[in-house]
Order: sequence, then C-alpha cells, then structure tokens
Amino acid sequence: MDQAFDPLKTQHLFLLIGANPLPNYVAAMLLAQDGGTVYLLHTHGLEGTAPFAENLRFAIRRDRPHVQVVLHEVDDSDSGDIIQKVNAILETVQGTVGLNYTGGTKPMATHTYRAIEKRFPNALFTYLDPRELRMIVDQRGDVPMQSVFVGNRVSLNLENLVALHGYTLNKIQRTPRCENLCQAIAQTCSQTGGFKNWKRYADGPLDRLPNIQDYPDIVHALEELCGDTPTPSQVAQKLGFQELTSCRKFFQGTWLEEYTLAQLAKAAAQVGMTSFGKELKPTRKNHPSLELDLAAMYGYQLFAISCRATDNKDKAKEHLFEVFARAQQLGGEEARFAVVCCMPNPSELQAEIEESWYAPGRVRVFGQDELLHLADYLQDWFVTANQR
Repeated sequence: MDQAFDPLKTQHLFLLIGANPLPNYVAAMLLAQDGGTVYLLHTHGLEGTAPFAENLRFAIRRDRPHVQVVLHEVDDSDSGDIIQKVNAILETVQGTVGLNYTGGTKPMATHTYRAIEKRFPNALFTYLDPRELRMIVDQRGDVPMQSVFVGNRVSLNLENLVALHGYTLNKIQRTPRCENLCQAIAQTCSQTGGFKNWKRYADGPLDRLPNIQDYPDIVHALEELCGDTPTPSQVAQKLGFQELTSCRKFFQGTWLEEYTLAQLAKAAAQVGMTSFGKELKPTRKNHPSLELDLAAMYGYQLFAISCRATDNKDKAKEHLFEVFARAQQLGGEEARFAVVCCMPNPSELQAEIEESWYAPGRVRVFGQDELLHLADYLQDWFVTANQR
C-alpha cells in the first residue's frame, strides 16, 4: 500500500455503512493498520445496511487478511442509541483511533464523530471526496486539513465491485466480435450522411448484402470476413445467425457495442486497466438485474458506457439516463458514465446533461466526430475524469 497513507492509518478504524459500501472498502484498504480492527457500524431492520456490512467484511478479510473486522448494529437516527453503542466499543479500545464518515446517515456521522472526539481528542477523522477521489483529513489542533489523492492506490475489479452490493457477475465478454466489420461500419457512420445512409440499409428488407457503390468499406470487410465474394447466408453464419434478416439487430446497433468494446480494450491497455467488458448483467436474488452495455474499472472507479446507434438527441439522452442510474447504484458518486452514439454535435447534449442533472465532469457524450478515434477519447476520459 502507498506510503503516503501510512501516517493516516490507525489501530481502530470506525466505518459507517450506508447503501454504497464502496467508499468504506477504500477507507479500510488505506486507513486500517495491519493487526488492527475495523468496526462496521450498520443499521437494522429490513431496510438496514447489515447485508452490505457482511459483504464488506468478506471483502476486507479477502484483501486485508491481517485486519480484524467487527460488525455493530446502531440506530440510523436515534442519537442516544448511537452514542451509547459507540461508547461501549470505545471503552474496550486502546491505541490510535480513526473514523471515516463518508457513509451512513447524517445522525450516525454526527454522533459517532462527537463520541469518538470526546474520548479520543487526537483521533483521525477522514472523508472520501467522490468528485476528485481524495481522502480529506480533518484539521487536528495545529495540524491543518489535509487532502491526499487516492486515485489508483486502491483497485477493485468488476466482479468484486458488484459483490459488495450482493450481486453476482457470471459472464463478461472481453473479446469483440467481427472487429474489422464493426470498424468498417464505424468508418461509414463517421462520414457526413454516412449514418443515415447505413441506417436505411439496416432498417430495410435485408434481402441483399450492401453494395460496393454505397458501402465500399463495409463490402471489403465482408469479403475479408467470408472470403472472396460473400453470400448472404455466409455473412449471417459468420455473425452467428442462419439468415441475413436475422442480422438486423447487429446491423442496427450491436455493431456499435462490439466496436466500442474493441476501442475500450485499446484504451484500457494504454492506461493499465485490466477489468473491463461488455454485456454485464449482475444478478441478485429477489432483485432486478442491472445490465450495462460496457463497463471498466480504473482503480476503484466505475466507468459505465451505454451504446446507441442514433443521431437523435432524445434517444441518446434516454440511454444516458439509464446508464447514469445503474452506474451510480454500483459505483456511487465516484462513478462516471457515457454514451457512444452517432450524433454530429455531442457537446450540446453533454452540456445540457451536466447542467440539468448537476453532474459536471461525470458525464461524456461521444458522437460522430469521435467514432474513428474513440480509443484515444476514452483514454483521455479515464485519465482526466476527476480533474476540475
């Protein structure tokens, strides 16, 4: 673990468990001493956070095996209950104490803070800033407030991220299909009028293959895919279907998902990402699945991407809303989200979303002009997403 956090580690670390256990995981990785104890304060009842605390305990034991983890139930709003139970723990504590108050309810944070401060005036109080991925350390006496960049000091893969929320991720597609064909379609759709031209074909009867006059790049890609002069049935079989008409969904939009996956893989290699993929469908008993077109983990930060082969602003916006809700549910406020589409003026939609959803810096819209060099734009997004 990075030495920058060594002075901030304590023997006894208190964490407040809310609906998103990710910041608690980061705090446990950075702020708990080996041989120390982490206390997970969770709420009770059917809507309580005990399940998240259990998931977090498993994750901490897995990744910090020399740290003890203890769960304690507290009321989410009763000040007397919170203070009483925190004091009961503190009576058994000797050594350095820390509280990371990123999670939990405001009453939990307020009264736990006061109880610890009263008994341990030199305790370390910290907060994880989701906007810039910084650990904020409260002022202590003459020691001013500190801000330490976390960034990639903590890493989490997609499987372990969804496990914190009680989900299981059974399958992730990491290798794109028909990469050269999807590249050719992207090449066509990046040209002026090219997307509408390709859409006419994809929405048509599909009783023939694209012609060389209107779609030269695509025809050459089909020849490479099938060899020499391809037939409709050969193309269909290469795409995993029996007949050309069954390829409609692929031609209409799946190609963009496959193309984006290929570009994501290139960007990931440049920045050192190892956990990314397509068609993520986390499942959890008695809960609806959370499907993401594509996602990647950069450190502990989730980047979620929705793909929509459209030049219509409202349709692209609709997909942005879906990926925003799902990404935030899994990745919290640290999550960043984007849509890849074929709009000619994506910056307009991006500015509108940032203002109306109060999400400056959290959203990106990649459109027609970015298609051909999407890997470069994705790489830049990963690196600069947290810079104001």
